[in-house]
Amino acid sequence: MRTGRHGWRALAGSLCLSAACQCGSTGTPTTTALADDNDRVALGAAAGPAVVEVDGEGRGPKCLRNQVFQGSGTIDLNDRIENKVSCPSEVAAFSRSRAIELNGAPAWSHDATKPLQLTMPPPVTVALRLYVPSAMPLAAQAAKDEMDLATALVAENRGGLAFSNPAPVVYSPAQGTMIGNGCGNVANLVAAGPALYDPAAINVYYVSVIDQSNVYMGYDCYEWPMVFGGASAIAENVIYISIYNRAPTTLTHELGHALALRDNVGHTNGIAGFTTLNLMLSGISWGQQAAQHHFSLGQGYRMSLDRLSWLNHPRPNGGPAVRAGANRGCQLTALRATGDPCPTLVLDP
Repeated sequence: MRTGRHGWRALAGSLCLSAACQCGSTGTPTTTALADDNDRVALGAAAGPAVVEVDGEGRGPKCLRNQVFQGSGTIDLNDRIENKVSCPSEVAAFSRSRAIELNGAPAWSHDATKPLQLTMPPPVTVALRLYVPSAMPLAAQAAKDEMDLATALVAENRGGLAFSNPAPVVYSPAQGTMIGNGCGNVANLVAAGPALYDPAAINVYYVSVIDQSNVYMGYDCYEWPMVFGGASAIAENVIYISIYNRAPTTLTHELGHALALRDNVGHTNGIAGFTTLNLMLSGISWGQQAAQHHFSLGQGYRMSLDRLSWLNHPRPNGGPAVRAGANRGCQLTALRATGDPCPTLVLDP
C-alpha cells in the first residue's frame, strides 16, 4: 500500500483521502477545518458587500500599501499582516450603506478563527442649509433634489456620508443683498447671524450669477478667511451655486471641495486614472458634468478621514466636529508620497 504525507492508507476498511479529514478510532473519517495563519477582517452584519484597504507587512517580508480586497461578512486577506515601524499597518473599510471605518492600529491575530472586527457604523450625517431666492419658488425643490443626488452619488461610491436639510431656506431680496454673489460676502453672512449662516452646517447659497459672471457653476469658499465669534477660520462651509448655469452634479462637486478635495487633489484634470466621469474633473461641458457619477476610494477616504475635511474640524462657534473617530493628515498629493498615510487618490477596486 502507498504511504506518505500525501498518500492514503487503509484503516479498518475505511479510507482517508483528504488532508482535511482525520481518521477516528473507529475508522470513520471526521472533517476538520484547514488551519492557516491568514488574517481576516469581519464586517458588521449591516455592511453588505464592502471593500477593505490594507497596509502592513506581509510575508516575504513585503510592505503592503493600498491593497484592496472585496467581499461580504469575513474577508480573507490571503496573507499574514504585521504592524512594524518600517511598514505600519492600518485597515479602512468602505460600504455603500455604512460609514467609512478606519482602524489605524489593527491587532492582527494570525488566527483564522479570530478575525479583526469592524463595526461599520451608519453613514455620517452632514447638515446642509440650502438658501434659495423667494423670486424662484421652484429652486427650493431643485436644490433639495441636488442634495439627494449628492447623497446617492456618495453612497454609490462607498463614501459613507448622507447629506440632510429638512427644508430649504427661502430668502428675501433684502437678504439677497447680504448674501451677495460670491465669497467676498462671507463677512456679511456671518454678521447676519442664524438667519443666513449656520456654523454647524454647510451653507449653500443659490444665486443668479457668481461674481458677476457666467464662468462658475459653483464655488466653495475654502480659500477665503473668515472670523466667527472673534476666532479666525476659513469659509470652507460656504458654497455658492449658480441658479442659471449649473449641472445637477454641481453641488456634489462643491461638497467635495468642502470635504478635503482641494488644491493638488481637488480637480482631477491631468491626474492619470481619472476620466470625465469623475465628479471632481472640471472645465468640461454641461452635458459631461451632468453625466458624472464617480468618486474613487482614495477621494472618499479623504472626504471622511482627512483632517483637512470640514467633517473633522471643530465648528467655528466652538462646537464639536461632525465626525468622531480616527482621522489622518493627508498630504496634498495625488500619488502616495513617502510618509503620506493616505492612499493614492485614484485608488479603486
